[in-house]
Amino acid sequence: MAWSLQRAFNNAGNGANAAGVCEAAVCLWLKHIQDRVGKRNWGSSAGDYLPTTQQADALYQQFDNGAYLFRFASYLEQQVYPSVAANNRVGDASHAETFGLAFCHYCNNAHGASAQAWQNIIENLMVRGDALFLNLMRNGGSSGHAVGVYKGSDYIWVFDPNSGLYRGNVSAGCCSAADLFRAAQYLAGLTTGYWNQTVYYGLHMRA
Repeated sequence: MAWSLQRAFNNAGNGANAAGVCEAAVCLWLKHIQDRVGKRNWGSSAGDYLPTTQQADALYQQFDNGAYLFRFASYLEQQVYPSVAANNRVGDASHAETFGLAFCHYCNNAHGASAQAWQNIIENLMVRGDALFLNLMRNGGSSGHAVGVYKGSDYIWVFDPNSGLYRGNVSAGCCSAADLFRAAQYLAGLTTGYWNQTVYYGLHMRA
């Protein structure tokens, strides 16, 4: 298989958060990647961990209580950015300034992005060791969703808390045409369906 679900995730939380815990879960997954994976770029270790719903719920409560002023943005800026601050790439700063987020290396709108558009982002914008935090919204709606993408040394990983953690196939090497296509198809299915507004935040995770 070139694309498969590796670990399931229950997005129901422990009952305290009726809207789910996707935002916090993706933050915790990216924090793990930076702590355990990014320093050596061991891409496969991205699949060694998913937070429990209780862990994600606890962080979500901190978001609701104002511990992080801008929720996921403030959390990632405080927890991830300090260790990767020296790894900005040429041209990244101008994209980050558009959103006013110091932690972000490249950000943009991807409203209604097609599979071809996502494939271009993964293949040409991201380098190995980069992650994306996707903030998905629906036009006119108050709810949202979060999804994480990691381009490791061996797999492309997509963590969608509504279902779980997906990865590509190492047999063809990271970022083969088949893997790129399937990952891009999955993201396009999210961002051209119910969630029709998307902003992505690029993180260079290698320290």
